[in-house]
Amino acid sequence: MAYAIQSETLRRLMRESPGLANETARLIGGQLRVYRNRVEELLFKSAHARVTHMLIDLAVHHGVHDAEGVVIPLRLSQRDIANLVGLTRETVNFVLKDLRRRNLIETHGRSIRLREPDILLGVRRAGALPADELVKS
Repeated sequence: MAYAIQSETLRRLMRESPGLANETARLIGGQLRVYRNRVEELLFKSAHARVTHMLIDLAVHHGVHDAEGVVIPLRLSQRDIANLVGLTRETVNFVLKDLRRRNLIETHGRSIRLREPDILLGVRRAGALPADELVKS
């Protein structure tokens, strides 16, 4: 739910309540960090890193742990994923196929299970899969 408030009213409330001002600054700072990270990801990260970053984020916020990994219960299409990470659907298809071959994820229809979340975290941090992790088809 969102509410609208006139800027002058907000400024007055923030002057009267330092706690509100601090919390507002904290929230804005957090959003700026999210946007800065997103821009950096779009500009500098590989397709693998962008897709795995999105999968890790979805797993953290929506994932359900089971004996075989973490299931992301959202029913996202490859087009949905592509739109979220700024890639083409074809590139997302290639990345997901590669992650499946490496046994890092499992897909059933639109359901995704992260079988090796720790390795995917490493991809997210490094920006790409290490060459020695490549699997020949």
